[in-house]
Amino acid sequence: MRQSISYHLQKTWDIQSPLLYRYLAKEFTDAFFNDGILRLSSFNNFSQHSDEQRNDSLEGYGKIIFKTPDGEEYPFEVRSPLNSYIFCTSTLYCEAIAEDFKTNSGFRINNIIGFVEAVSKNIPYFSGGTEGGCIYLPSKTIEVEVPNDFFNDMSSSNSDEIVNKANDIISDVSDLYFIKSNSYRSQCEYRLAWHSSSETDSYIDIKCPEAIQFCTRFEDLRVEKEDFSEYKIRSGFYLRSGSGGPSISKMAFKAPNLKRK
Repeated sequence: MRQSISYHLQKTWDIQSPLLYRYLAKEFTDAFFNDGILRLSSFNNFSQHSDEQRNDSLEGYGKIIFKTPDGEEYPFEVRSPLNSYIFCTSTLYCEAIAEDFKTNSGFRINNIIGFVEAVSKNIPYFSGGTEGGCIYLPSKTIEVEVPNDFFNDMSSSNSDEIVNKANDIISDVSDLYFIKSNSYRSQCEYRLAWHSSSETDSYIDIKCPEAIQFCTRFEDLRVEKEDFSEYKIRSGFYLRSGSGGPSISKMAFKAPNLKRK
């Protein structure tokens, strides 16, 4: 079951977090489930992958256009923060992704919050984190609205002042962690990012057996791998959805169990 996140507005608002799929070679899946060993990468490492599907030479780079209500635009080349470790997953379980990544195993993350909390205890100088689905765009460009006077009284020759003021806003733009080229959209990538108060290495290998309980091996998955359409419902009960969510009601006829036809 997917994890549910609730917010209390005037009424409760539930958010169903996705199930996440991490594609790996079987030896790395075994290392995780046997000893809790995981490798977390960085944006520097992404651009060095040897295979085409994971090698994005522009990973971590993009453009931000600051746009005023009057229509003025100020474009900046930007780089994603260098103080984060990234864990890439997908919201899809399918053979096509496994083939693209040349993997033969992996695991599903059933509880994102439990997983990221367990991993966070192994991140040096951990300072927070973020997660979300990747944003697939033609040119890895995002727009940020700023007041009309945002760049007033700043000479174009004073580049440090302009960059510093822009960085104050850029540091709060979490989209930088998730921008990818349209050519990768079939991956349906979902990223988990752990931030550190110090600059990170290209990758980090951690030992986190506490995270295992929140995951399921691909080899143990059922509903993603089996077709249950051949099952016939022969129970005397049926599900009814009402204002309080699904409920079970007894039907008029009697039939024994859930059986294959």
